Amino acid sequence: MSTAAKPDITSNRSDSKVDAKDDFFDVPTDESSVIRFYSRSFATASRCLPLAVRGDVEKLYAWCRWCDEAVDSAPSFEVAQTRLSYLREDVTRIFDGHPVKHPASQWLADLVESKGIQKVDALALLSGMEMDLKSWWVRDEEELLRYCYRVAGVVGLMMCRVMGVRDPAAERHAVDLGIAMQLTNIARDVKEDWHLGRCYLPRSWLESELPRTTAGPESLTTLDFSRAPTSEDVRSCVERLLNLAESHYQSGLSGLKYLPSSCRKAICLAALVYREIGREILRRKANVMEGRIALSRVRIAWIASLVSLGGPSLALKLYCKNG
Repeated sequence: MSTAAKPDITSNRSDSKVDAKDDFFDVPTDESSVIRFYSRSFATASRCLPLAVRGDVEKLYAWCRWCDEAVDSAPSFEVAQTRLSYLREDVTRIFDGHPVKHPASQWLADLVESKGIQKVDALALLSGMEMDLKSWWVRDEEELLRYCYRVAGVVGLMMCRVMGVRDPAAERHAVDLGIAMQLTNIARDVKEDWHLGRCYLPRSWLESELPRTTAGPESLTTLDFSRAPTSEDVRSCVERLLNLAESHYQSGLSGLKYLPSSCRKAICLAALVYREIGREILRRKANVMEGRIALSRVRIAWIASLVSLGGPSLALKLYCKNG
């Protein structure tokens, strides 16, 4: 998490279906503060966008982040379910032409009106959040990719709308880039997710690696989240996850050509920073259970200089050569 100041908030607690004491309604007054607070890498990349596009990207990020926080910060399953239902109802209200009830939903409403964000994509994101409501273990690669599509692939589709991209050929690349970045997130956050009662490393992968681990089979084949695995137990699966991410990065980055030239640097920078997080995990032998692995400011600045000075095409060549 960024060390930026926590956003100023406003509140709208007019609906009795949600507890009036619930901070679910405490929404930042400035959407740009959300991206600065929660993501140093995305905040850095967004500065490369034209001002008009940047404001819309900040609204999209703020809405997506607020939906995510609605689940992760909920004190119980029931509260999280209620919050998601509330946000779903607001999506329906937006597309039916009615005013929203939750202040965060206004960010989405603005984008639906001005950029044509699709209802199916907004609802898919909320379906992805719903998958996180209970303690769960991803079964296999298919379920993993389905989850990544819902929580990140559709964000790529919505980003296309925000940047004015309408070529259907761009959509596959946008989805792949979102999936790649989410796979990197998963690799980085194995320990954090485990303590939240979630494991996104496919169970089928872990079971195939059991003979190579130091743990007994019972510690990795049951949902006993009180017994965390070691980095050695999950190393091969994390490496496999990042290899899968790499194939999606290649597809995603090959789609930069569909973006307006004024937006390419920002998307390239965000993608390369996340890609570099994966490479840093591999350089540290995938010791993800020892704590979150992050990039230094110097490393981020190096990537930013490649993109800023050389443009996306040259930056990709230099990054692949020197990364």
